[in-house]
Amino acid sequence: MARIDQLISGLTGHQVRGPQGVEASGLSYDSRSLCPGDLFIALPGSQTDGHIHVEEAIKRGAVGVVVSEVAKVPTASREVTVITVPDTRRVLAHLADVFYGHPSDEIRVLGVTGTNGKTTWTYLTESILKAAGHRPGVIGTISYRIGQKSSPAGQTTPQAPELQGTVRKMVDEGLDHCLLEVSSHGLALDRVRGMEFDVAVFTNLTQDHLDFHHSLENYFAAKESLFREHPLRAAVVNIDDPYGQRIWKGMVGTRGGKEGLTYGLDSEAAVGAKGVTAGWSGLSFELRCPRGPMSLRSPLLGTHNVYNILSSVATALALGLNTEAIQVGVSNLSSVPGRFEPINLGQPFTVVVDYAHTEEALSRVLNVARELIEGRLIAVMGCGGDRDRTKRPRMGTAAGKVADFVLITSDNPRTEDPEAIIREIEVGLKGLGKGPSQYTTCVDRRKAIREAIGMAEAGDGIVIAGKGHEDYQILGREVVPFDDREEARVAIRELGYGKGTHRAREVH
Repeated sequence: MARIDQLISGLTGHQVRGPQGVEASGLSYDSRSLCPGDLFIALPGSQTDGHIHVEEAIKRGAVGVVVSEVAKVPTASREVTVITVPDTRRVLAHLADVFYGHPSDEIRVLGVTGTNGKTTWTYLTESILKAAGHRPGVIGTISYRIGQKSSPAGQTTPQAPELQGTVRKMVDEGLDHCLLEVSSHGLALDRVRGMEFDVAVFTNLTQDHLDFHHSLENYFAAKESLFREHPLRAAVVNIDDPYGQRIWKGMVGTRGGKEGLTYGLDSEAAVGAKGVTAGWSGLSFELRCPRGPMSLRSPLLGTHNVYNILSSVATALALGLNTEAIQVGVSNLSSVPGRFEPINLGQPFTVVVDYAHTEEALSRVLNVARELIEGRLIAVMGCGGDRDRTKRPRMGTAAGKVADFVLITSDNPRTEDPEAIIREIEVGLKGLGKGPSQYTTCVDRRKAIREAIGMAEAGDGIVIAGKGHEDYQILGREVVPFDDREEARVAIRELGYGKGTHRAREVH
């Protein structure tokens, strides 16, 4: 509970009509889930405008409404408090921070942003913190984890009330660190405004989400805002990435009291690696950092995970964690759900499921698989509907450049025609001169996975890309159960493996 005058304290440029001493029992931006006593905040949106639901919110018992256009508030609302503000999204973040008692002041918040690597960073950093005796919580793409409780993630970075409420729960549970994946949507839509960050991490930036941001420069500006506009005590930046270099150069000399650590392989970064060896047993390399050399071993597969390890180790160094905790934490994490995750039932070929859904991520994952696999490399991939269309032919090109055979299928087509999406991906393969002997199409993802596994021979490898940890598929407006990992297991069992008659190998 919080009084309206307390919630709006600190706001500027606002107008209030009606009583301010009334108490709000909660914050709501969805009139359908509003409870009597809530304060309703009308948010603009791409599908609908919250202002058209103000009257319904009042009928459901809202004690007040926050709007950006007072003219849209019905006359009947004069019996409730009406707060008019320039930007309801920004104000929602302020209200949530106040309502939940500024929880980020009571826990160390570590935020990571970038196109790829955010989820793996949360798992690695969580493992390191646990090895150091800390109690971290996680808000990320796969799940929200508070102590022993884990719940599926609704959004990578939830709306401000859910975000602040989750951080408050972490504080109340006695956790000491919050690991937060900070998406570009979360930044652009002000979901993390008001959060105090102890460390902010930038991994990399490649084309993604242009359906929302419209340009790569806008996408970068959203990511950069974490370092430019939000309070933070230390920054960790990948300066092998050109956008990371821009962030770092923009911070040098202007960070004030903030500390910073750079990481990378091809640059003069503060934290780097040499002597990298990679195989089915994992990774090993010598870390170089201001503290001195450090030997690291990780069960994670693929050289791309060297960057993920460096980002987490640099974070740990910024926090002052000891060397032993870093080494143990890195070695303790054996896998990340849906991130180059092997599916092994003793079959004589490799099957890997990965979340790669951008051109760069797909290219990287396929190149890692190419290094590890002796035979043919078969890729199963698609692109999501109602999302950035410009990346579809580029994804096709990325797959065709590395894989020996590509099977184009549906991802989450949403309201688009899946066959039309596939035709746009095909453009990239045809541009490489690929023909029927090098790729095929299959709209049904379940059949596509079976077809790919059915054509594999001993020594071959299959990468099923795009959905990773997701256990659903969005067809039209319907969400149906679907898990690439389970579908792969079913297809492998249909070939006679995994039934106790074949001895499983360690990985492949």
